[in-house]
Amino acid sequence: MAAARQADPDSRGAGRFTALREVLAYLRDASSVVSGMYLQGSAGVGMSTVLSSVAARARRRGHRLIVVSGSHAERDVAFAGLHQMLHACRRLPAARPAIDLLTTAVGGGTAGPDPSAGVDSAVVRAVGSLLAAITVDGPALVVVDNAHRLDAQTSATMARALARAPVPGLAVILGGHPAGARAWPSLRTRTLPGLPEAAARRLLLARAPGLDRWLADRIVDEAAGRPLALVELPIAWRDGYTPGADLLRQHSPLTTRLAQSLLEEVTALPLEGAFGLPDVLETGDSRRTDPLLAAALAQTADPADPPATHAETGGPIQRAVAVMGSGQRDEQAGRALIEGASVAADLGRFEVVAALLDDLPEQINPIDAVRRDLLLRRVGDGSWPRLPSAEILCTVADTCRGAGNPDLALDLLAGFAETVTWTDVDEPTRQRLLVSLGDLDPHRDDPRGLLVAATLAGHSAGVGVGVGAGRQAGLALRRLGHLEPATVHLEPVVATLTRQRHFGLLVPAAAALADAQLFLGRWDDADRHLRAATDAAERTGQVVWLAYLRATAALLHAWRGEVDSARGAADTAELTLGDRPVGPVRLRVAAARGTALMTEDRFAEACVAMEPVTVGPGVHAYTIDLAVVATLHAEAASRGRPRPEHQLPDKLSPDGETHHMYARALLQPHEAAFTDLLQRTGRLPWLRARVQLTYGSWLRRDRRIGEAREQLHAARAAFAALSARHWSDRTEQELRAAGTDQRGGLLTPQELAVVKLAATGLSNREIGARLDLSARTVESHLARAFPKLSISSRHQLPARLYELT
Repeated sequence: MAAARQADPDSRGAGRFTALREVLAYLRDASSVVSGMYLQGSAGVGMSTVLSSVAARARRRGHRLIVVSGSHAERDVAFAGLHQMLHACRRLPAARPAIDLLTTAVGGGTAGPDPSAGVDSAVVRAVGSLLAAITVDGPALVVVDNAHRLDAQTSATMARALARAPVPGLAVILGGHPAGARAWPSLRTRTLPGLPEAAARRLLLARAPGLDRWLADRIVDEAAGRPLALVELPIAWRDGYTPGADLLRQHSPLTTRLAQSLLEEVTALPLEGAFGLPDVLETGDSRRTDPLLAAALAQTADPADPPATHAETGGPIQRAVAVMGSGQRDEQAGRALIEGASVAADLGRFEVVAALLDDLPEQINPIDAVRRDLLLRRVGDGSWPRLPSAEILCTVADTCRGAGNPDLALDLLAGFAETVTWTDVDEPTRQRLLVSLGDLDPHRDDPRGLLVAATLAGHSAGVGVGVGAGRQAGLALRRLGHLEPATVHLEPVVATLTRQRHFGLLVPAAAALADAQLFLGRWDDADRHLRAATDAAERTGQVVWLAYLRATAALLHAWRGEVDSARGAADTAELTLGDRPVGPVRLRVAAARGTALMTEDRFAEACVAMEPVTVGPGVHAYTIDLAVVATLHAEAASRGRPRPEHQLPDKLSPDGETHHMYARALLQPHEAAFTDLLQRTGRLPWLRARVQLTYGSWLRRDRRIGEAREQLHAARAAFAALSARHWSDRTEQELRAAGTDQRGGLLTPQELAVVKLAATGLSNREIGARLDLSARTVESHLARAFPKLSISSRHQLPARLYELT
């Protein structure tokens, strides 16, 4: 798409800002050695608006203003532009001598020097005198719009006059196509890019507030920041637009104004020989890559030209729609409809997918029948009941392999693996699919094979973790729990799919990338990709993915200690999901709610919230997720009555096994486990900080205060970097307990923490649960604190603490 060919919108916006800033700087100091400025830009970039704004600014500052505009109709009229200047200066007494001289020299505009043979020096001197006369009464500005359309005699004469010597107090700004800059070699040249994407969208929505979202994307892509196109394209599309029409038209309709502007730009470009649409499409210049130029040329093409002279006629979706209109009902028609539906699904246009599949013939090829059922699975937001049986799928795949097409067989198996996202695969299905996969020898070197093995077996099944590249490899590595390699594969994929607006493929890829970044402790990156994936899921109507992404956002809020936001996002995710039996979403909702309860020191309730979903159906394939939630559950359980550890899957990735080790260490702590964990968690900063907090707390209780402080200080720094407020507060609490200084010479940090909680009315048992102390230890702290505070009762604590603070 056009977006893939554009420069970075942010850099384009910065370039536009820089160009405008240089124009204003030149206006402030027109007496510099620069004789003028040529501001170049493509058709429709808003050059006339910018020049009008510059002229208005100069007028407000009291500058004399001379405006000249090149005209396509007068390009062959000698000195037509110079006559505009003479007319504008006719009332200036100081300019009369120069006007008389020029009037005599250039006559009625039908004669004059040939620019290719040189410029009449007398005319050049007269133009110089005219420019000097303009500034007699003060600073002046000459603005030349559409400078590339000026007649050659005016351009050559003015360029020579400006090159001789700058006129004090005179600023000259020309705006036009880059092709016109060659006539003004002495002028500084600056490029005016189009609007950045954010500004382009604002302009488009201001002009067409009710525009279809998909069509708005196409217009922003094709306009490439040109304000004229952003204003005119909604008008051109307005008549006859129906949902999906943007996919069915190869070229955008254009208004007459926009088409003329684009075609004038084309004619300003240097051409070799005759120019026509076939020439454009065969060359590699901007006339082929710019979709609006191609649309303008297509409108002027000879209707008698055969369709073969045009670029590709339509693509799979257009061919599928053509089949629908033709009434063709054979196997070939079914194949065309399936191909079109597949492309529409990748784009996220599921309404188009449904329309194409509804028109399928009753009898279609068995391969297409399997592909149809997989597409229906995608359209049905993850809960579609129609899933091809393992036997049918494998029979077709085996047939393809036997016919010498193992690539197609692997495609079908990988398509199944991509749709099996929200439920576990039963054992008979798993075994049957693994047999078919095993018969495909090349699969061990293919990312599609890795994805199938990861989905069905829960491990790489002998496939190299570094195999292949791209989206399927990244999804497979995410499912296997290889977090860092998954991010390496998925980051460029997500960036490409975002630029191309392939929202159907983007949602699962961006969700997997956000998951890996979340578990790796890269929370800002995870949040950014969660937002992008959520926007794409809302746009495409992928309800289950939307619920999953909202549940993931709830988990991120909970880990950051944002309790209200976590609960709100969890409730929204559950409401979005409805009654769909989707285990991974419910697992994340429960983990978010449990973590929020832990933040409020309600550990027993947190255990109750998290425990049922970790042993429920539909989450067995999410091994890394189970391992992460198991650590949260174990942390909650370790603060209260110990519970049995979770029975996690046998086949865990190294990162998943590290989480499992931490869960075991929480329930059965010993030093060797903590030191081993610190060696294994170098790539997992979020987990490593929690290990350091737990280890530091264990060392403090073992009265190894110096070692405890070392671990706790490291944990505090990590939690601060992650903005994990709850864990930061717990670390500060442990550091106070490990301190030796007394507040005001009265209380130790631990005593102060105990009396503050006691002053709120909590019992010894409740205080102990919050501070990880026994009720007897709390009683001892209070017994030592009362004499220091000169009180004898808990009821006196609030007033005494108020006096001290």
